[in-house]
Amino acid sequence: STREKERLQLLEEREKLEDLNFTLEAEKSELVEARDQLSSLNEIQEKKIAALSEELMRAEETISITQKENSMLREKFERAGEEIRNIIDNLEKTGERLRNAEERERRVTRLLEETREDRVTLTNLMREMKREENKTIEGLINELRVEKERRMLEEKEKEDHKAICESLQRT
Repeated sequence: STREKERLQLLEEREKLEDLNFTLEAEKSELVEARDQLSSLNEIQEKKIAALSEELMRAEETISITQKENSMLREKFERAGEEIRNIIDNLEKTGERLRNAEERERRVTRLLEETREDRVTLTNLMREMKREENKTIEGLINELRVEKERRMLEEKEKEDHKAICESLQRT
């Protein structure tokens, strides 16, 4: 009964590990998807930077035409510079989120590996318990056989004794 409790406890622990494994797999999948989305966003922002950089170059070429155009282009340049700074800030934030996601992915992967190792250990323990159980059952069966043989010998001895006594009484 103690072994049965241990066995049930091990089964519960195994179920908990499998639940944890499922949760970790789902979280890992979400992290991979988030990383992919962040990478895609990063590419889009890099394209925006390239486009804005081209626009800045064109603006610099036409600054010398007139003072009015110069003023307008300067405003355009400033807006583009602000957008680039915003994009760079976003890229830095995206990079940080990407690094965080990769770190979480590494932790989840490590936890998954530990969970797999725990599951293997638990399975091995359950096999060992089953072997011990089988050895105990075999031992009990052998004890019952020995007891049965002893009783049969006692019965045979009684019958032999009875036969001898009857034979002596007849003579």
